[in-house]
This record gives sequence, C-alpha cells and structure tokens, in this order.
Amino acid sequence: MKHIVLAALVLSTSALAQGPGLPGDTCSNPLPVAGEGTFLWDNTGMTTSGFDGSNGAPDPICWSPLTTQIENDAFLVWTAPCGGSYSFLVSSPTITNPKRSVHLLGGCNANCVAGIDDTFFSPYIYVANVATGDEILIQVGSTNLGDTGDGFLIVARNSGPCPPSGVIISCPQPNPHSGGLNATLVNSVTGVGTPSGLHLEVTDGPAGEFAFCLISTDDSNAVALFDGVLCLGSPQGRYNPSIAANQGLPALNSLGQFSNTGVLLNISGTSVSGTGFDVPTELPFAGPIQSIQPGETWHFQYWHRDQNPVSTANFSDVAGVTF
Repeated sequence: MKHIVLAALVLSTSALAQGPGLPGDTCSNPLPVAGEGTFLWDNTGMTTSGFDGSNGAPDPICWSPLTTQIENDAFLVWTAPCGGSYSFLVSSPTITNPKRSVHLLGGCNANCVAGIDDTFFSPYIYVANVATGDEILIQVGSTNLGDTGDGFLIVARNSGPCPPSGVIISCPQPNPHSGGLNATLVNSVTGVGTPSGLHLEVTDGPAGEFAFCLISTDDSNAVALFDGVLCLGSPQGRYNPSIAANQGLPALNSLGQFSNTGVLLNISGTSVSGTGFDVPTELPFAGPIQSIQPGETWHFQYWHRDQNPVSTANFSDVAGVTF
C-alpha cells in the first residue's frame, strides 16, 4: 500500500500565476515539487476546478470543516525522497481564507487524505508512514471565489532528515509504543570509521526501555510479534549479551537503553559516540564466526521492551545497507 509524504521545493511566486490551462491550474497538469523548506505559490488567474479527490460528491474529509470547494485552486505534485512522517502548512499574507488539501498519489485520480480551512483550525496537516517514491497532490486556494494572491507552502519531515546515501529505510511499524511514537533507525550513517563502516542510531524510542539489534539478509517478512512487526527473515542474528558471550566477542553486543528523550544510549561499550551501535564486521550467528563482506546487503532492525500498558515489546523500522 502506498503511504503519504510531503516535502518542499522552491517555486517563484509567478510560477503558479499562469492562468487557465497552464501548469498548476488543473489536477491533470500540476507543478512538480520536491524537498523540504518554505516555498511560494500564487493562485492569481487560476480557475476553480471543483476537484475534491472523491470522484463524485463533495468529500467530507477534504472539504471539511466547511462544505465548500477550494476556489481559484492551484495544484502541485510532490514525490517523496524517502519514507517517514511529514507535516505541511499553507498560509497567505494576502488571501483572507487560504485553504488546502492533500491527496495520495498524483493526478486527478488521487484520493483525499486531509483538508483544512486555515481560518478556523490549525493550519498544519500531518501525514505518517510515507514510503520512498510516494506522490502527493497538493491543492491550494481559498474558501472564497476571487480571493487570490500568493502564499507559502512549508513542508517538514517530522521523523528527522532523510537517511544518507547507502541506507534504505523500510518496514514502518503499525503500532506506536507506550510513548506514542515508533522507534526509528533513520539517523543511521555510513562511512564513519566503524569496523564495518556503519553506525546505527535509534531515536523516538520509549524512555527507560532496553533494546538490542537484529540482522538478516532478508527484510521481506511481515510477522506480527508482540506489539509490532518483525520484518527480518531467516537466517537472523542478534547482537545481544548472550550471543556476544557465546561467540567470545564483546563487539557483538548492541544492548542499549532509551534516554528520557527517546535516544538509545549504548551501555555495552560498543559505540564510540555513546549512543546507538558501531556495527562490527563479525556476524552474530551460531557456529563459526562469519564476517560482512564488501558488496553484501544486510538489514538491521531493533527489538525493544515496552510497557503498553503491561510488559510487552515492539520493533523499530528497518535499515538496509549495502557494504
């Protein structure tokens, strides 16, 4: 299933002010945008399309709280550079009642996700579980016919910066932990001088709970386990105290504890920075010690304890890395 994402792109104020039939005036001809930041838009000269993402009667989601269409609407389509949770804001210093809606997938067959009239409600729309390559159709305009001018589109990735080149994040978790968030590996980095060249960071975890890392060559599983989903297949290794003791290699212990702000603090001495885990070249599998080889792709996922509301456990998303 496709998810939802937002990002931003710099548009000149004149880019959307081009009139009927030109780029940005219809859902079939939206202006492409990408990235994060603050961007200008202008609905001057735009016609009213009547589009509401429902292929029929006014959609109660995209047209709420007012049962009116978006007048003099302009369209932008955005493609997600990476997965995560995003927020976006539309405001205007010249339009009395700016309004916008967000639609999953690009083009006129896009499905409505959310829409808000900025006059009465929070101007922010939040979208979670976005996947890399997802498209979002963004519709901007006013609740009043003839109310035109320029405005701002502000898009931010709530789950931190996109992962660096060489790290692919997958397997968004369906259920938040007791702190209301999902633990994420999105800040993991490569080329940092660790034994394998990979350092894993875990953020947004449940405060005070313990966690350790799992590894596999396969991330295509979807096994419901505890309160989360285990996406790593077999063979699967665990960087935990028992494996480290059995293999006689302290480096195979990734055990950590989440701080009050949800950052995983390394308590096993296997992270120079004190947070996360410096991945070793050795692999935590039973039998003869094996090593990560150049050109191999490995996937990492964290298991962690939780109280939600009783003792249970959950998982982070998955970071895939080609060494």
